[in-house]
Amino acid sequence: MFTILLVDDNAELRHVFRLVLEDQGYRVLTAPNGKEGLDAAIAHLPDAVLTDWHMPELDGEELCRRVRRHAVLAPVPIAVISALDPPAEKQTLWTLYLRKPVNVEMLIYTAARLLAGKLPRTSARPFQSNPAPSRWKPVLSKCWP
Repeated sequence: MFTILLVDDNAELRHVFRLVLEDQGYRVLTAPNGKEGLDAAIAHLPDAVLTDWHMPELDGEELCRRVRRHAVLAPVPIAVISALDPPAEKQTLWTLYLRKPVNVEMLIYTAARLLAGKLPRTSARPFQSNPAPSRWKPVLSKCWP
């Protein structure tokens, strides 16, 4: 299952986008601003990020910049959503740029495009603290007197 981080200061839009994406089978994490979005990204390592451009505390531009500078998050695809035209000199910060208003079909298409070619993560952990039980049973015998 893919995880998408949705960062937007508009609570209603965040709620609607979350419902739409969850209906498509994605796990959706949300944050109301870039600061909380960055914290969530570092803690949960999402497969993609959808973020608003204008937000309080940490705007979309700075969120994109910090994600791109983070060693583990740098390859994560980012879609920026804004009512304004994208600043041409900053196009390397994001993967896709959407103009508001964004309809449901465009949101679904954008999520699929961001995740195209990625394999979903499994919930299995590569190193488990409890080893799997062995099918071999010890043989209890009395060989020694």
